[in-house]
Amino acid sequence: MEYAIINYVFDSMGLDKLNCEVLEGNDAVVKMHTKFLFREEGFRRSNIIKNGVRIGVHFLGLTREDWVAGRVSIRERYSGVFDKFAIVISERSAESAAVSVEPAP
Repeated sequence: MEYAIINYVFDSMGLDKLNCEVLEGNDAVVKMHTKFLFREEGFRRSNIIKNGVRIGVHFLGLTREDWVAGRVSIRERYSGVFDKFAIVISERSAESAAVSVEPAP
């Protein structure tokens, strides 16, 4: 689903960069984003309070240029997974879209 959303953001919405923030301790999500070419751009220690505890936030970014250069290799690497599902992105308005995952036909 991440692959389809990134394609949608760069191809249909025309954005030049995606930024994301991942809470400290959520290493699996950081790893997943880096598999899809996001680069870690920084870490802010003690940035938010969650359940009464101060935790840091990882900042990651992906540029259109990096995505265009690397998306074919991502598609090839994960084609076995991608081919099992159909990702449908339907625009609700200029500001929002709905994403659904269905078994591939």
